[in-house]
Amino acid sequence: MLENGTRIWTIVFYAFHGYGLGAIEKWLLLSILFLGICLSLGLAGILFFLSRATSVAVDLARGMTRDLNETHEKLRAIVDTAQDAIVTADHQGLIVSWNRGADHLFGYSADEMVGKPLIAIIPERLRETHEQGFRRYLETGEARVIGKTVELTGSRKGGEEFPLEISLSSWKTGQAIFFTAIIRDITERKKLEAELFQSQKMETVGTLAGGIAHDLNNQLTPVKGYLDLLLNQTDPGHPSHHLLSEAGQSAERCAEVIQRLMNFSRSSGQKRTILSPAQILNELKVLLNNFLPANIRVFVDGAENIWPVEANETEFQTVLMNLVVNARDAMPDGGELRLKAENINVGPHIMISVKDTGIGMPPEVLSHIFEPFYTTKKRGQGTGLGLAMVFKTVKGYGGWIDVSSEVKKGSIFQVYFPAKPNAVVVSTVAGAGILNDFQANGETILFADDEEPIRNLGKVFLERLGYKVLLASDGGEVISIYQNNFKNVAALVLDMTMPKLTGRQMLARVLAINPKAKVIIVSGYTSEGGPRDLVEMGAREFLQKPYTIFPLGKILKSVLTSKN
Repeated sequence: MLENGTRIWTIVFYAFHGYGLGAIEKWLLLSILFLGICLSLGLAGILFFLSRATSVAVDLARGMTRDLNETHEKLRAIVDTAQDAIVTADHQGLIVSWNRGADHLFGYSADEMVGKPLIAIIPERLRETHEQGFRRYLETGEARVIGKTVELTGSRKGGEEFPLEISLSSWKTGQAIFFTAIIRDITERKKLEAELFQSQKMETVGTLAGGIAHDLNNQLTPVKGYLDLLLNQTDPGHPSHHLLSEAGQSAERCAEVIQRLMNFSRSSGQKRTILSPAQILNELKVLLNNFLPANIRVFVDGAENIWPVEANETEFQTVLMNLVVNARDAMPDGGELRLKAENINVGPHIMISVKDTGIGMPPEVLSHIFEPFYTTKKRGQGTGLGLAMVFKTVKGYGGWIDVSSEVKKGSIFQVYFPAKPNAVVVSTVAGAGILNDFQANGETILFADDEEPIRNLGKVFLERLGYKVLLASDGGEVISIYQNNFKNVAALVLDMTMPKLTGRQMLARVLAINPKAKVIIVSGYTSEGGPRDLVEMGAREFLQKPYTIFPLGKILKSVLTSKN
């Protein structure tokens, strides 16, 4: 009985037959046992699942670790295979990664550099600047080179400085920041850029020199010509003869300087023949014994089996003589001069080396030696055109020059010329002749030049040689006179740079009037092609300003007596 306030609850239990206390206990025990079994099975299932999950997780972790290791090894192999240096540094500027390309580039191994400051590969004189930039980036985030490719100066293990190109990037892992640099040696590229700049500079100087040479030749031609005439009319014993001779030699030296200037304006176009370098070297050996001081010993190896070359003999000899003069000047106290020629199968080429044991040249001088007007000689002792002319001439033949030098030990110039292994050498014989050999038979010559002094000189020369003379001062006048007199004109001597018509136009118009016209081209400088180009257009010969009566008479006689 239960009592709850005003209410009374009564609970009555009835007993049933067949359900004793022992049966209930059995039922409860079975229920608890069943529940325990279920719980055990559930727990076992959970434990089995957890075990499997753990195993899968471990296997997955192992696979990821293996993949990461494989990826790392692949990346490491790629980085180590790269020709460029790849270097990584941390936020303190300490190197944490160093590939084999960096080994080769800087000369340090990874063991030597990992943990060292990155600025160790920068020349000491530049380190403070790089440290300031590094600190500025860490403090402000201002990136002047991050993400860019820039050119800097690097330092190898031995202290040698060299130009390099660096591409720098930054990256993070968590809170840590790293910097990776891809570094490339650009020494060869800088060398090629310098050679291109040198070539362009020489081309510019050549254009300027050509214009100057034209004006100087026009002024020098009458001076040289009249001096030559006066010398031939003056008795050698007369007091004036010596003075005229000295003036003539000075004019000749001026002409040589002008000719050197001309070599920068264009390829010379002088007639080329098949030459024997061995023969020229042997002839040069005889000359050098008289040319060089006694305290310079000369050794020439002009082996007879050296391949022929196709070149102008004067230009070829001038190249060698300029190198010899340069070697002589480098040995003021004497020494050894060695010239050697050998065949080079690549090309094929021949290589002629000129080696001296002189004072040598430091790098800052060596880099400028082929520049026009560059000289280390005292004032008045050199024009600075000798080696520049060598460079221009050799390049014009499709060759090149290698130079090495060491201070106090000497220099070696190696000149490469394209060779003609199977060509037959042509012998050439030169003769000066005398004025009577070139006398005319009263033929008429049309002589044209826009400079009055040169026209007057040409008239004097031609009349002295026995020719009749018609004069013209520009291209239009040439055509007008020739149209009216072409049947009586035996030859034309024409300056290529005159008003009204270009040289090519004038030559073409003359040949249109008379395809068999015998035209001699005269010029100190022309931008309309070299002598060979003009000869191919139909001109018979080319006469270089300044000239005297002898070459003019010789060429005219040759052209007029030629059957072709």
